[in-house]
Amino acid sequence: MKEIFVLLAPFFWSVKNDITRLSRSFYRKVVFYAASGGIFLFLFTRLLNIGMAKLQSMSAEVFGIILIKGYSLIFMIVFFIQIVNGFIISLNTFFQARDLEVI
Repeated sequence: MKEIFVLLAPFFWSVKNDITRLSRSFYRKVVFYAASGGIFLFLFTRLLNIGMAKLQSMSAEVFGIILIKGYSLIFMIVFFIQIVNGFIISLNTFFQARDLEVI
């Protein structure tokens, strides 16, 4: 557990610094990520529902399994994208480096 905290410490420090500084860029980032995440989830679930509607001729058990696996895939992708975004934002905020634009 201590190792995870050590890995996530820069993220927590950057969030603490952004909150204490009350910077507008932090709140813009929060709104942007929440909105883009919501749009991403809506579009993917909508496309998944359209695709699954075409597969309704399958048996109910197989359809349910495929639907659950599709939603699991969507949420895993979103989860890992958020981890990568948080890591890059924390590095950028913590180190204030100009080199991180390459990432």
